[in-house]
Amino acid sequence: MSQAKNIFQIEFDNFLKLYEPYQAQYFAKKKSTKGKLKAAALFWADLEQFMQGGKKLRGFLTYLGYLASGGEDISKILPVSLAYEIVHSFLLMHDDVIDRSDIRRGKASIHKKYSRVHGNHFGESIAIVWGDIAAFEAMSLVCDADFDDKTKLRAIKSFVETIISTGLGEGIDVLISQTEAKEADICEVNILKTAKYSVSGPLVIGAILARAKADQLKAMEKFGLAAGEAFQIQDDLLGVFGKEEVVGKSVLSDMREGKSTLLMLKTRNLAKGLDKKIVSKVWGNSKATLSDLEKIRQIVKRSGAYDLVISAMDNLGNKALNALKSAKLNERNSAIFSQMAEFFVSRNF
Repeated sequence: MSQAKNIFQIEFDNFLKLYEPYQAQYFAKKKSTKGKLKAAALFWADLEQFMQGGKKLRGFLTYLGYLASGGEDISKILPVSLAYEIVHSFLLMHDDVIDRSDIRRGKASIHKKYSRVHGNHFGESIAIVWGDIAAFEAMSLVCDADFDDKTKLRAIKSFVETIISTGLGEGIDVLISQTEAKEADICEVNILKTAKYSVSGPLVIGAILARAKADQLKAMEKFGLAAGEAFQIQDDLLGVFGKEEVVGKSVLSDMREGKSTLLMLKTRNLAKGLDKKIVSKVWGNSKATLSDLEKIRQIVKRSGAYDLVISAMDNLGNKALNALKSAKLNERNSAIFSQMAEFFVSRNF
């Protein structure tokens, strides 16, 4: 296991050594050629700053899908990895507006930064516009990538389908915030909004660009969907039990928003008596405090909900690993994927 862990970390580090200079050069070029327009200069400066401190996980998975499927020229996949990271930023900018999140990656979110200048509507407007521009810049990067047109068209189609699925997942998430969410609704959101977009999507687009065969693409997709669901469950656990300085956003945001998660659905169903009343009163209260969050933490564990979702994550991790059997990965790549599945269910950020 320690060997697998080392291989996973080594490959991630290898990616970052190539990717980070490429991203820096990209922004330097954009700022020098687009800087004459005030709006463009602000956009590129904000986007570059916004992307600092991110994990670069989706960019890495794009690279990994390409590498594991036989891709050899790493310089060709870096623009697509960057495109995925820029799309991630677009979605986060909009998500922060929807969730009223003031902090992102340890800094003020885009809408909060500009709200301080001319008020909330102004800040939200800038965040929406910046996110829109970022989405199309990402698409432009994929269009300009150095692959043959037929392969690139397949990749673009996959990229667009993933973004549409993410939007639909966000829409369902918003809709169920006004109703009593059912487990099926939450699972659908987890698949559309996280599993496909954060794990399956980047792995598949990388594999497509390496001209992977249909059975390998299917295995990548199955692995990504199962591992991605586990990733989201762990994210929801961090929304309750995480530390702000580690997760990079307010630990109160999920509670104050009243986010519909599998963890909190199980807690609501299992909590009894006073505990049930406390959850109903606190979860979704925009004025809830750290003291309230501590009560929620205790109730989540006392009710048994915590153990249930941990078990669900373990099952999804096993499902992801089973999908690898038909991926025809070499020993080294198989170890990387196995450790990645373990990372998703044990990460603290």
